[in-house]
Amino acid sequence: MRRTILLLAVVVCVPALMMMIAAAIGAAAPDLKVVMKLTQPQVGLLAGTFFVAAGLSLPFAGRSVDRFGPTLCVLAGLAIGTVRDPEARSNRAQL
Repeated sequence: MRRTILLLAVVVCVPALMMMIAAAIGAAAPDLKVVMKLTQPQVGLLAGTFFVAAGLSLPFAGRSVDRFGPTLCVLAGLAIGTVRDPEARSNRAQL
């Protein structure tokens, strides 16, 4: 019973998280246009690229979780996510 509830929570929460990220991209679109000097079609292409990348990477992520376990995959994702461009801080300071 507990496993079924956990599976249902994952099935509901993951698409909801994807929609929140999509909404965040839409909310940030005006700022992206100004800061990155993008046109409206370029902002749309940027948002679409996110979903294409997510769709292409999800099967590999699923296989990785099945093979290595969820804990190791989450830790690897966090480690990859914390790696930053060394110039990112200086670029942010100029904004």
